[in-house]
Amino acid sequence: KLQSLKEATGIVLEKSSYTINVGESLYINATASPQTIINKVLIYQTTSPNITLSGNKVTAKSTGDANITIRTTNGVTKNVSVKVIDELNSQNYKLRNNMITKVSSDLTISEFTNNILKKSSTYQIYKDGNKINNNNILIGTNTEFVLTTGASSINYIISVSGDVNGDGQVNVADLVKINRYILGLSSINIEAEKIAADVTEDNKILINDLVKINRYILELIGNL
Repeated sequence: KLQSLKEATGIVLEKSSYTINVGESLYINATASPQTIINKVLIYQTTSPNITLSGNKVTAKSTGDANITIRTTNGVTKNVSVKVIDELNSQNYKLRNNMITKVSSDLTISEFTNNILKKSSTYQIYKDGNKINNNNILIGTNTEFVLTTGASSINYIISVSGDVNGDGQVNVADLVKINRYILGLSSINIEAEKIAADVTEDNKILINDLVKINRYILELIGNL
């Protein structure tokens, strides 16, 4: 029982290095060890001017390399490196935690990549683990966008607003899926699908989202 009071002896990191784009935010996953300790508080600090920190949330401001020191209250430390690139146009989309959200429906892969890439970068598109080579296919929720920059690769999951079933369109099938979720008849467990369904951006999937998507389908509003 006394063992549960011992202080931290280490910090376990999910990753020790990250690559993110300017304007993107992500969360660093770290835990104090061993699991038996009571005080599991971690302090995140940086002196790097090209990122900002709020707890374990990192937001990229400008390109360059950054370093984050994670510290326990009794002085155990671990360092995490962050490389900030500027390859993606984040003005029309939201970049967060290796996800690209607020993507419009009915966009082909070619249209999407032309919109989001600032330069002629190397990328691959995957759906359900299969590489897609046809750039005329619609890009849908849960599509994986892999950006290669130098020796680094960043894997992004795409969430298309209103496209809960991942076909790249917003239609009655999406309304049915959301309605079944609201009624408790089925679940929406995948994060990209939850974000796609939450078109009111209140971190909930409610009747308001259903109404807004329905108005979009009826062309009463121009976008989601």
